[in-house]
Amino acid sequence: MKIVVDSNDYEIRQAPGRGDEQPELLPLDYSVLPKRSDLRRFYGLSMSFARNDLKLRYFASAGGYLWTLLRPILVFGTLYIVFSHIIRMGGTIENYPAYLLLALTLWTFFADSTLGGVTSLVDRGDVVRKVHFPMLVVPASLVLTNALHMVLNLLVVGVLIVLLGVTPMLSWLGAIPIILIWMIFANGVSMFLSVAFVRFRDMQQIWDVATQVLFWATPIIYVSIFPPEPLRQILYCLNPLAPMISEMRRLVIDPTAPTAVEIAGNGYLLLVPAGIIVGTVALGMYVFVRHARNVAEHL
Repeated sequence: MKIVVDSNDYEIRQAPGRGDEQPELLPLDYSVLPKRSDLRRFYGLSMSFARNDLKLRYFASAGGYLWTLLRPILVFGTLYIVFSHIIRMGGTIENYPAYLLLALTLWTFFADSTLGGVTSLVDRGDVVRKVHFPMLVVPASLVLTNALHMVLNLLVVGVLIVLLGVTPMLSWLGAIPIILIWMIFANGVSMFLSVAFVRFRDMQQIWDVATQVLFWATPIIYVSIFPPEPLRQILYCLNPLAPMISEMRRLVIDPTAPTAVEIAGNGYLLLVPAGIIVGTVALGMYVFVRHARNVAEHL
């Protein structure tokens, strides 16, 4: 039971088997981050939320997992036809179908994680108001759900790109750190957006437009060497997804492709997107910790 005393929330906690004694009045724990002693519970809650989301996504419909593959396959097919047979840009890129599949899979994860992260706290408003747990679980579990979904898709993509003529290489293991950084960056963006949306409901429309711009600013349907050099360096400095996806192409698809340093023209320029990633995650964590405690008041 929750009561309010002097504008503070308290919980009446009755010791088991001692109903005749005075109940103990304890402050409710509106924690945002998990305590060190509570990391196992945080992990368990995150996995539980992720499992429930996966069950709803895969088992609540007859198509199940096949439906989750339908959208990226349709997008891939449309873009491949347009840019390989109409505009004929893909013909100049080695293993273009494999590259397009890989890039779209990574982009779909980022877009789904951040767009879903915008409304994640509001969507789980009933749980946030009634159950007290580290609220970081909400955006983290959403990113985890999409990460598990991405891993499943990457397994399928791995089989497809081999069928398309790409030879499996040990360099594929080098893609793992990039995918982890990709996930951390998406989580940082989601933390910031989830809190911002609670107070500023226009954030959903703003980020929806921003993701459309970011899609075309990221080398997904083209490779990084296509834009002219001044524009290429600007894209590399302002869009941290660009160097990561270029390295994924080199590690997984084409080992002869230029490295991110070669594309940027100066290795020091890559410190800018690295700083954006670190700054975004730090800002997302700071804003989430500072404002998530008051989220329940605005839901």
